[in-house]
Amino acid sequence: MKIYNPNRITFCLLLSNIIVFLVVGSQALSQDKCDKTCLRQFSKSYIDALVKNDTKSLPITSSVKFTENGREIKLGEGLWKSAKSIGEYRFFIEDPETSQASFIGVVEEATGPAILWLRLKVDKKQISEIETIVTRKGSHAIFVPEALKTPYPPFTEAIAPNKRESRDRLIAITNSYFDGIEAHNSKIVLADSNCDRIENGMKTTHRNTIGSEVENCATSADLLTYIKGVDNRRFPIVDEEHGVVLAVITFDIPAGPPPMPVQSSVADVELMSKLRNTARTLLLAELFKIENGKIQHIEAFMHNLPYGGTPGW
Repeated sequence: MKIYNPNRITFCLLLSNIIVFLVVGSQALSQDKCDKTCLRQFSKSYIDALVKNDTKSLPITSSVKFTENGREIKLGEGLWKSAKSIGEYRFFIEDPETSQASFIGVVEEATGPAILWLRLKVDKKQISEIETIVTRKGSHAIFVPEALKTPYPPFTEAIAPNKRESRDRLIAITNSYFDGIEAHNSKIVLADSNCDRIENGMKTTHRNTIGSEVENCATSADLLTYIKGVDNRRFPIVDEEHGVVLAVITFDIPAGPPPMPVQSSVADVELMSKLRNTARTLLLAELFKIENGKIQHIEAFMHNLPYGGTPGW
């Protein structure tokens, strides 16, 4: 004879509801999650819409925030009004953990080429943050977009699984470079002796300057004495598989001694002269390739702001 047990039936119903809730909730979270392929598609959709000068096709949140060169503006303004096409140089990187994606490319405008750095934050399959640095002629004394032909190959070369650094360690290694610049001390920079730095398309390491020689990425820290602080440090994208970190920072450059001169036929010497003894803030997005516990390569994209300027985030 079976005994009716209302408590057992209630428990079973409750357990069943919990299981259904967990399954449905898990499915919902899975649908909202954006992997690397998903994030890259958002970057591609953005640049496609950009050259069409049409924001309507973009899936954005009602509260989306958009900045260009540290200034918050309405989506559709700025480069959106002048972009004509995207050149061959295109670099993409994504971080599903932070749900952020980045793109670097050369954009053609009616007035000439510009280098675009883009960061997107995706929430529930919609873009909630758009951050850009648009570097044009006059943004900085160094501006060589024509030198950007193909992305640095090791950026897309995977590190052997047993040699990969943790997320926190990759950020710490990157920070050693900024700490070294701030302290003007190359000895604390964890960089390989062959590390090169590319700035707005131009290599600024392993070359002679007027009165000094810049060797690797670490050596430059001893020479950049006009930079008094590395502020607003952020690391929105960390790719452990490829050993790549994207950092966004500002360099505090108060009025004082002139910047370290660069002996080059492509540097804007006239603009560099104007910058001497001029207080400014340099806004940068930088890519770091890290392997064997050391920085192997740096690529920086930068634009001068008025002194005290911020990234806007």
